[in-house]
This record gives sequence, C-alpha cells and structure tokens, in this order.
Amino acid sequence: MSADSNGHQVGLVLLDIREFRELNRSFGESCGNSVLTEISARLNELPSPGFASFYLGSDEFAVVLAALRSPGFAVLGVEQVIDQFKR
Repeated sequence: MSADSNGHQVGLVLLDIREFRELNRSFGESCGNSVLTEISARLNELPSPGFASFYLGSDEFAVVLAALRSPGFAVLGVEQVIDQFKR
C-alpha cells in the first residue's frame, strides 16, 4: 500500500490465473479467450471509483483499490474481488 496525494492509502491486487496454459491446451484458445473475457467482465463490475481493473496480458490482471482510509479497507476490497468469482 502507498499513499495518494490526499493521504489516502492505495492498494494493488495482482491476479494470475492458475493453470491457464493447461486450459488453453485442453480446450483451445477460444475457450481461454472466453475465460479472460469473463474475468474482465467480473472485474469491471466492481464499484467505481473505488476500484480500477486492468488486463496486464497473458493470464494476469491488476486491480487498484483507491482512497483506502486504512489497511482494513484493503482487506475488504480484496474480499470484494474474491466475491466476484464465487458466483
């Protein structure tokens, strides 16, 4: 975590999709691309302006947690990211 110009904390969550190469090998790149598209869609559903998501390439994504008042808010933010994939 780091502070922004207003003194709020900013967090960064990095997501690396496990076994993504195996998914591509087993089911084809079309299936892999569909999975990446679904991940992007779910991350884009996170509430703005508190979250910003980015596709980094290959099987990696980043989520910026903005304007956190304390480290505890970072934990809540990470839980919200995880919850996007439990449904």
